[in-house]
Amino acid sequence: MELWLKKGTVLLAFMILFSSAVMAQGLKVFVEPVTSYNRDCTVDYLYSTDGSLKSQLDWNALYLFKAGAALTLKGEHFCFETVLLSCLPFGCGTMYDSDWYTTGLKTNLSEHKLICAWGADCEFLFSYDFMLPHNFTLRPIVMLSDSVKKLHGQNGTGWCGDTNHTGLDHNVAWNDSAARQVKKYGVDFTNNVASLFLGLGVKKELGKFALDFSALISPLSYVLSVDHHLNSGDGHFYQMEQFIFPCDFRLSTSYAFTSKSSLKLSAACSLCPQTSGKIYFGWFGYETEEAPGYSAVSFSRLRVAVSWKYKIK
Repeated sequence: MELWLKKGTVLLAFMILFSSAVMAQGLKVFVEPVTSYNRDCTVDYLYSTDGSLKSQLDWNALYLFKAGAALTLKGEHFCFETVLLSCLPFGCGTMYDSDWYTTGLKTNLSEHKLICAWGADCEFLFSYDFMLPHNFTLRPIVMLSDSVKKLHGQNGTGWCGDTNHTGLDHNVAWNDSAARQVKKYGVDFTNNVASLFLGLGVKKELGKFALDFSALISPLSYVLSVDHHLNSGDGHFYQMEQFIFPCDFRLSTSYAFTSKSSLKLSAACSLCPQTSGKIYFGWFGYETEEAPGYSAVSFSRLRVAVSWKYKIK
């Protein structure tokens, strides 16, 4: 988190200095307080060397609330926009931890309530407007984004059908009558996604109303995730990293109350198919080692936001 805050502080300071320098050049400057509801479902997969699935963690953060601000610098055709959002610390959903001790047979399942410990999003967007007939605007877009969050999975309940819990000479399914219900220790989750997006946007102005749609795809994104299992002492952890290729879709509508202020309602959806990468294992206080097998990640994210845009120059 400290690293992200340093990056965000440097970026915000740069934008403030940049906006101050260009205000004398005739650019329009806007500030925009933002609040949003977010739904973030991320799945971590661990595979054996033979390609069989051995563990899956479903991080279903269904109730993430964020607040922050945007700063926009707009010329006659080009636009720079920076957005900074921070997560509010609330209970936010449920995590499910599944294990396969026998190929194709899910033997263990546990359920844990989630709390958002902290999180933040940063976006830096550049676009250039091409004016079209009938009040349409076409905008090529380049966007850099960095999203980080830490979720705390509380102690939960598990249903275990492996031989260590049942005492049988063979594994059974987690929902078998022979499976045992046990207490499970919590799991913490830290996730960082840094992306470069390229895409196109189309805007239509209808008097005081405006509709805006954009579609972007990432040719390069990096994901770093850490699952910290709090089961013994400081616990052990799995560190996973992948290069992914997500896509992002955005739709917004705005209404201009005056020449200086407008209200905007927006929605954004990001999707990433399952993508494989490396996995590392370690105990806290010791060096990590690359583990046999490989990891994978997939996610879907939804953000619905309300903002008030005000022109300060």
